[in-house]
Amino acid sequence: MGETDSVRLESIEGEVKWFDPRKGFGFIVGPEGQ
Repeated sequence: MGETDSVRLESIEGEVKWFDPRKGFGFIVGPEGQ
C-alpha cells in the first residue's frame, strides 16, 4: 500500500451463517437478524 492508501477495520459480532475457506469470505447475521 502507498502513503495515500487507508484501511478501515471494523469489529462485528454475530452468528456465522456460512463461510467459504477457499475464497476467504462468508456471511454473518447480527444480533438483530441483519
